[in-house]
Amino acid sequence: MPKDAPQTSNQPTRALAVSLPLSLLKSGQILALTEDSKGGLILQKGFYCDWIPPGALVGGCYDIDCTRIHVAGKVRFYAPNSQQERSQALKKRMGSIADLQDVLNEPSSFRRAFLILRHLSQWLSYREMRGIPHDLLAQLVGVNPSTVRVFWKRYLLAAQQRAQAEQAQARPHVLI
Repeated sequence: MPKDAPQTSNQPTRALAVSLPLSLLKSGQILALTEDSKGGLILQKGFYCDWIPPGALVGGCYDIDCTRIHVAGKVRFYAPNSQQERSQALKKRMGSIADLQDVLNEPSSFRRAFLILRHLSQWLSYREMRGIPHDLLAQLVGVNPSTVRVFWKRYLLAAQQRAQAEQAQARPHVLI
């Protein structure tokens, strides 16, 4: 049994370090991401997406309508054996839905684009976030993909300006 597999019951739980096939998700199988996963899943469902963070439940009746899975970062899965494990993973999933709803309540689409990236940065590196297609990010928070592109351009420009300002401050000043 792997050392890093979660242990919350007397029965051993095996963690899977493989990608999740869409057919398994549509079968109704209940899985959860391990708490130590360094990323999450974006599940596309018609015209919207769900974010599945580490520790959250995936599959079952909740994700039968999934049409696409995007793995962001490094995730590992396990099959929750006990009712307590399933309940804990479901609470994590419901918390993630509530967090997304808070972002969706923001009236400004540009602010929603910013907030979803800030939210995802809890689990993902900058490089991993850049690897998420704009259409999926947009569907997470109900904005147009072009809004996500505009935000990224502004974000990169601001980051470059910050870096230039830091370099300018770090240069020694020579007094003659």
